[in-house]
Amino acid sequence: MNEAVIVAIQKALETPELAPGVYPVDTTVTLRVQGTVKKGEDTLFTPTPELLTLSSLAILLEKSGFTRERSSQLLIESMKEAHELGKNPSEAINERINDVNAAIARVREITAALPKKTRSGRTTVNATVEVLETIRAAA
Repeated sequence: MNEAVIVAIQKALETPELAPGVYPVDTTVTLRVQGTVKKGEDTLFTPTPELLTLSSLAILLEKSGFTRERSSQLLIESMKEAHELGKNPSEAINERINDVNAAIARVREITAALPKKTRSGRTTVNATVEVLETIRAAA
């Protein structure tokens, strides 16, 4: 069985929900698989720096001398204050937002220079799978 047939079967059949447990399986099935499988070209992409950003923030807080408790307390206070300000932050806060946006832009510049990774091309399946025969093993 070639890879395209395996992909067609996998994508065309619905996966039922199973309760936790072990299920013995011993069945021979004859299928008719009909349709097309289209595999797109792989593409290059720049990995997103989400985890890098999280690690960077943790290191920044540590290097700034913040303890776990103080960092949590300041984060909660900051979130409450930002929520209270809503869409009307003060000029000082707007300046900090501009600083953060500038830092984010710098991170994007650095990220753009990172080595590209390959993302597998999109696979589109337009197929039907019909069970022609099922032979259960003797119990």
